[in-house]
Amino acid sequence: YGVNVDSAGIVWIACTPDFAGAEGGLASYDGEAFRTLSHDQMPQSVVFYPMIDGGGGFWVGTVDGVYRSDPGSLQFRPAPGVAYPYVFTLAEDAHGTMWAGTNGGLSRYARSRLRNLTTQDGFPPAAGAFEFLEDRNGLLWAPTVGGGIARYDGDRFRVFSVEDGLPAPFVQAAALDSTGQIWVATSAGAARLDGERFHPIPGQPTAFCTNIFVDSDERVWLSTFGDGVWIYDGSTWQNLTTATGLPTNEINQVLEARDGSYWLATEAGLVHLVDDDVEVFDEESGINPYISRVVE
Repeated sequence: YGVNVDSAGIVWIACTPDFAGAEGGLASYDGEAFRTLSHDQMPQSVVFYPMIDGGGGFWVGTVDGVYRSDPGSLQFRPAPGVAYPYVFTLAEDAHGTMWAGTNGGLSRYARSRLRNLTTQDGFPPAAGAFEFLEDRNGLLWAPTVGGGIARYDGDRFRVFSVEDGLPAPFVQAAALDSTGQIWVATSAGAARLDGERFHPIPGQPTAFCTNIFVDSDERVWLSTFGDGVWIYDGSTWQNLTTATGLPTNEINQVLEARDGSYWLATEAGLVHLVDDDVEVFDEESGINPYISRVVE
């Protein structure tokens, strides 16, 4: 689930209740202690994604729509109704428009007006959106689960699927490189966009990709579920797995830190890569070993 950092450096974490009795809701970490907002502040206990907009307003995607608080306040209230109740992700585009990705379409908040975008606008049917990407032309891309990747031009969606070169219709994530080229991770490998068609990356494994990331050296990192991390330098592949020191082959995300090192969110702890050194933070380090996202 989602993690975000506000302008004061406080980390905000979306939580859901678990079978062990841990409470859900919205939690924060200020560098010293964790704190969970009370039910009076955040009425919904199943939270998927926190987002702070450019004006300091706080938005939260939940199992029951979007909740919002004003700048400087942590008193959340329901925002106008979105297309479908499960709001998995939120994003703000270059024009200050807020977007919500739901289990059945997208919702757009522009100048305090809500517009739901669904199949009538060309969005693929029965497809949930878990992420957004804005390209250099200001077009919004929404990877979907089962419906390919949808591109919105301000009027309608253009959907790219297996007929357009995608390895599979389940698109987990998308990324931009320094040239503005779009790369996507699917349940059957990765591909990059050339014109109006996607092309699988030569020599890649047919792994279930969970995320994709392009680092400062233009290397493409593929997080996979069961096959570790694959790194593509433009011509060859390198594979990091338990055989090279990772605690698991189930990887959720890769982040490049400002110091040039890499952090991996995995199903068995947080991994820090510095050159060839691998450091693992897990239960023995005092953290939950299941790490879905990492931010800096």
